[in-house]
Amino acid sequence: MTSKKDLKKVVKHICSELLTDCVALSLCDGKPIDGLDDIAADIIQTNNDYVKRLSHVEKGSERVFFKKYRQEFIDHVNELSHKIEELFVSKAGEE
Repeated sequence: MTSKKDLKKVVKHICSELLTDCVALSLCDGKPIDGLDDIAADIIQTNNDYVKRLSHVEKGSERVFFKKYRQEFIDHVNELSHKIEELFVSKAGEE
């Protein structure tokens, strides 16, 4: 089983990659993109929430907690990724 410390690093790494995608998208044309700031704020909030949740695991139900935690994190990251992709596609369609 992976340690909490390693899981926190993975969460931070994935969130930083998503944030990097937002920054790269914002630098493409130099014009502001509607909704990008909201997505970036959501990514930062996701990072904070999921790192904090790892600090409060109930004894005896670790397996259930981590299974649920993993699935919720994957779903949330996929949702954020799709939002970034939609902004990119809409920006590419404008040009």
